[in-house]
Amino acid sequence: MEVYVGTYRLYNNGYLKGHWVDVTGFKSQEEFMKHCREIFKDNDLDPEIMIQDSIGIPKEYVSETEISKDFFEIYLGVLKTSDKEIVDAFIELGYKEFINKINDYYMGEYDNDEEFAEEILSEELEAIHWCICVDIERTARNLMQNYCTLNTYYFSCP
Repeated sequence: MEVYVGTYRLYNNGYLKGHWVDVTGFKSQEEFMKHCREIFKDNDLDPEIMIQDSIGIPKEYVSETEISKDFFEIYLGVLKTSDKEIVDAFIELGYKEFINKINDYYMGEYDNDEEFAEEILSEELEAIHWCICVDIERTARNLMQNYCTLNTYYFSCP
């Protein structure tokens, strides 16, 4: 996860060259910004940092002027126990505010809604599943009213 940083003064003077910075080693927004200001201290007495591009960081955490505190305090912490693709899917679904509880909502990875519905039904009806006939496509459609998916990742909706 990287950002391309420069300064507004350099940018406004036509100097577009900046530096790629790996953000995963920083513990806080302040530490990251201090590092960026240090990079440009020879070119600018008080560099106003400009983030010009990013790779691998959800857009909800990056602006032109900063990477949010939540990225360092919450997102990077969650990645220590959860897969990045799953976390990013959860955020893309609009559940950034629930990111600390992602493991409570993550249901698994399934190829399609029917496979997901079959798994939910088998867990719930294990003792009597042998005698029940289910329209799995319709059940999956109905079930998905309370669940959400992105790609192959399934979550209970907060």
